[in-house]
Amino acid sequence: MDAFEPTAPQRWRWLLIVGLPGLTALLAHTCFTPRFQSNDDPGMVMLAAGYGLGPRPSPFLIFMHPLLGQFLSSLYGMSPSVPWYALFMLGVRLLAGMAIAFAALDRRSTLQQVGLVVIYLLAFDLSGHVCPQFSRTAAAATQGAVLLWLSRRPDRPWNAALAITAAVLLILGMMIRPDHAMLSLELASPLVCLDVLATLRGGCGCVDRRARLLTWARRTGAPLLVAGILVGGLLAYWSWFYAVSPGWSDFERYNRLRSQFTDFCRDNSTPTSEQALAQVGWSRNDLAMIREFFFADRQVFSADNLRKYLEISRPPPRICLPEWKNQLAALWTKHDLRLPLTAIFFTALFIPGRAWLHFGAVGATAGAALWLVAGVMRHYCPQHFVQALLAFVAGVGVVLSGPVSFGPLRKMGLVLGLLAAAYFNGQVCWKLHLQSIQSQILAEELKSAIKGLNPRPDQLYVVWGGFFPYEYLLPFDSGSHMRDFKLYGLGCATNTPIEDERLREFGIDDLVTALYTRNDVFVICDGPLPKMLETYIAEHRGVRVQMNLLYETYTDLLPQKRLFRVFRAVRADAAKYEEDVGSDSKQSEGCASCPGEHPPWESRVDRGCLQTGQQNRR
Repeated sequence: MDAFEPTAPQRWRWLLIVGLPGLTALLAHTCFTPRFQSNDDPGMVMLAAGYGLGPRPSPFLIFMHPLLGQFLSSLYGMSPSVPWYALFMLGVRLLAGMAIAFAALDRRSTLQQVGLVVIYLLAFDLSGHVCPQFSRTAAAATQGAVLLWLSRRPDRPWNAALAITAAVLLILGMMIRPDHAMLSLELASPLVCLDVLATLRGGCGCVDRRARLLTWARRTGAPLLVAGILVGGLLAYWSWFYAVSPGWSDFERYNRLRSQFTDFCRDNSTPTSEQALAQVGWSRNDLAMIREFFFADRQVFSADNLRKYLEISRPPPRICLPEWKNQLAALWTKHDLRLPLTAIFFTALFIPGRAWLHFGAVGATAGAALWLVAGVMRHYCPQHFVQALLAFVAGVGVVLSGPVSFGPLRKMGLVLGLLAAAYFNGQVCWKLHLQSIQSQILAEELKSAIKGLNPRPDQLYVVWGGFFPYEYLLPFDSGSHMRDFKLYGLGCATNTPIEDERLREFGIDDLVTALYTRNDVFVICDGPLPKMLETYIAEHRGVRVQMNLLYETYTDLLPQKRLFRVFRAVRADAAKYEEDVGSDSKQSEGCASCPGEHPPWESRVDRGCLQTGQQNRR
């Protein structure tokens, strides 16, 4: 009845193991337009390639291991136009998909197993290719290593090829994003505990206790020891590399403090927060600024001030079960998560009824994932975090599935599961199709907007947080239109040697002062941030400034109806105001200090305020 029985030729099995993940990647790149899921990836591309945010190719990619940063930056140094970052992530995702397919099909290449692998790939791998995100890729690589271990049995022990593959996947996961790699290892801890319990109960097929322990040591103990050595070595190298690199020794410590303001939404309305503000000399505006990723003023936002505020304003711990219930229920309203959740429930149908250990493994993993999600949902719970957890649970279910007898309830569940999977998969594919069309249009509009802005190498654009649409710098673009666009990012890389080098390139010692004293420094931001910056400069520099809108682009494809806006801080004092106007007028006529063609918007001066350039109005 089944086209792929366990005794089928090996070539069929390997064709499925290699072909299914490959077809998923081919489908993603031919039917859809890949686009980064968050702005972290394009930011690291620019740092590694040495354009935009990066003054030169750098191994310090903020979130990634420096070994990987050294590898990617050297590749960009040799061939800057090749999208090395995207190609590397594609290769890791393919290798992880093949490892997961092997773990599921190694023992049984039945039609049931093939179907479960296909559902898994459509639920998790397809969106991972269309919306690449480095944290999800790291989790997928580590998950592949864990599932290879989970698929080992006394009749199918480790061999050299499998051990090397698992080690490579673990190393890749740790180098891409150690946090998410460790998260996958934490999710595997219940599986290890159940494996120990099964060994003690004689589940490995050995009667003698000593033989059982030796079997466990070969299957689990030795891989655990190797994994611990690899993880410990990679983390030790990371710490050493940052400690001996000039200017980076305090980065990790400051980054942890900073993340408490930007990533973990603490309650700052308590009475203790007012005491903390008074102690560190901050205003409410200062607190709002750092929460919006403005901490470029080293004196105001020093590590001591951050630590002091956090210690004084520490909110009391509280557990709010109704709040957690509402937030977990809200996950189902996200269309991107319905298919993964359905995939998990669907794989549970194929756990053999008497395999209590398999049920326990899937249940324990799901419980651990739920606990982790509930623990962070009150703070910072991005979608890629939840997707990584759901992918791990579903992968465990696929590997532990086996032959089952279909009674009435299981048959009904199978029919409902197939209908739900088909429906939600159609929803996801349609959404990815619409997103692909939008990505293509907005990527071209962004190129047109940058061309209209016509940035020069002697101009600095300060990008505030995520108010520049980095996501529409597509993964496989060469980035040639960004080569003359000199950016300083107000974000995770602020106050690092990378961004300090950018400031030295323009002869800037104090960025805040340069914002209103230099005619070649501009700010890309939106919303309430210009007013917040005006208040900040007035409070800490004693200067009244006005944030003048110089350039903006329009589009109907985004909720805010524009791609980005460019401002310049101008003194509100009349004398200084006229001085700035005169300086701009001279620049518009051309001068020796500003070589090259001036941007079209720079020559339009109306009473000292450059008029708005409107691009891409639809």
